[in-house]
Amino acid sequence: KKRGNGRINCIEFDPIDPDIIWVGSPSGGLWKTIDGGDTWITNTDNLPVIGISSIVIHPANNQIMYIATGDGDGADTYSIGILKSTDGGNSWNTTGLNNNVSQSKRINKLLINPRNPDSIVAATNTGISISPDGGITWTSTLIGSRIRDVEFKPNNPSVIFAALDASSGASKIYRSANGGAG
Repeated sequence: KKRGNGRINCIEFDPIDPDIIWVGSPSGGLWKTIDGGDTWITNTDNLPVIGISSIVIHPANNQIMYIATGDGDGADTYSIGILKSTDGGNSWNTTGLNNNVSQSKRINKLLINPRNPDSIVAATNTGISISPDGGITWTSTLIGSRIRDVEFKPNNPSVIFAALDASSGASKIYRSANGGAG
């Protein structure tokens, strides 16, 4: 009896073509289907880390996408940072948020601002990181906090809610009314 193909960390649908679906796995890379899930391919086997915790795609240009490397859930594959593709996932480049596996960093989730798609938010095991310029530069807030999840308020991406990882000793929800600046 088959036991399955392993755990999946994230699923992201292409915002333009609903037959294109991306999935990220903790230690098996990024997978893509162009036929609604009948067949799957990967091209991330040669990345230094093939764990994927989160995927976001630019809402108007599906050639621009970001992946959070590593396994934010199980922490058995640490992150090398956030990678960006400008050719629909065919190739990947480092962004300004990068690190070495030996630093034991984890990225749990990415958000892309629907009103300003160059603005990216990352929930990490060391706080929240925000890029205003498509991943070139990043600033950090809630430094030292293990942030498990992050979401924009519906219809108002200036308001961000973040959930502190319960393994930090206490569950907390943080709210920022200025896009994460404080």
